[in-house]
Amino acid sequence: MKKINILSPGFETPNGSAFLFPLIIFSKQLKSHGIKINIYSKLDSRIFDADIIGVDSKFHKYLWSHDEDTIYKNLSILKKNCGSLIYFDTTDSTGNLQTEVFNYVDLYCKGQILKNRNKYLEPFYGNRIFSDFAYKNFKIKDKFPEYSKPLTNKNDLKKLQVSWNTGLADYSPFGPSLMKMYRYFPIKKFLSFKNIKVIQKKDILHARFGDNYSKNSVAWQRKKISILLKNIENRKISRLKYFSELKRTRISISPFGWGEITLKDFESFLCNAILFKPSMEHLDTWPNFFIQDKTYVPFSWDLSDFISKLSDLEKNYLNFLDIAINGRKNYLIYASKSGEEKFTQHFLDILHCVN
Repeated sequence: MKKINILSPGFETPNGSAFLFPLIIFSKQLKSHGIKINIYSKLDSRIFDADIIGVDSKFHKYLWSHDEDTIYKNLSILKKNCGSLIYFDTTDSTGNLQTEVFNYVDLYCKGQILKNRNKYLEPFYGNRIFSDFAYKNFKIKDKFPEYSKPLTNKNDLKKLQVSWNTGLADYSPFGPSLMKMYRYFPIKKFLSFKNIKVIQKKDILHARFGDNYSKNSVAWQRKKISILLKNIENRKISRLKYFSELKRTRISISPFGWGEITLKDFESFLCNAILFKPSMEHLDTWPNFFIQDKTYVPFSWDLSDFISKLSDLEKNYLNFLDIAINGRKNYLIYASKSGEEKFTQHFLDILHCVN
């Protein structure tokens, strides 16, 4: 039996919850393949009793701004007391790696990474490849400009691996509340994948999304779409009303947020809506929920084809209905009990990279 100890603050954030969710609900399947998972919220001597230690990046989230030395000290201690150290970057986008930790870890895993890994050898404006795109093509500037820190050693690219994205969690109407309950009362029954009954579609378009971001280079796309859809209601509503609306809607618009992948993507899959979002062809992720013109309909980052493609979707909905069906079907292959074998094999593949 191989023992894997995970250091994580737990179910405190959506990304952190989605990182831990499959490790917990698929724990029996992992164990049947010789993998024992233990999760610790504090760094103490118990965590050293492991073949491999994994660190959720959220564990050090609040130290980066004022106490980086403690982060490096912790990673050094962990590295000295285990066979292999894996860093799980649970931040949103593909663009910004925490390159400072590469010297301390054997493997750096992230839920979504750039297909062209050499791009990590250069900086991105706004810490994201799509923010960099906005800056270079439209001169969109942030009030406090930032650039990602590129890798300086090309050999470090070999440490990069795809872990799993945020899709493997409960995104049903009460899912976030149940995961929050688990944070305070860690009873496994609170965690399960949910399905949503498909109903007849009466509404055409769902475009509820926020655009109030501290970075202009992140917000610009959403703001532009809001202008293009000025007659479409986009204010926030309660989660139950939101799902009631989304279940009735044919087309769901899901722009990039802090990252390319957003929780609305998974909610749209569950509700059998056609997912309409910026092209995802630049990234690798697992599971691959984003297959162009098969599970979602892409539009260009510069929005040049946004109106024409949306008009085509609205006028010829039945011609695109298979995309909604395939998107939902593909999502439920992984985000369900039937996904345990696939997740277990993917996790084993990650571990093989450090053996």
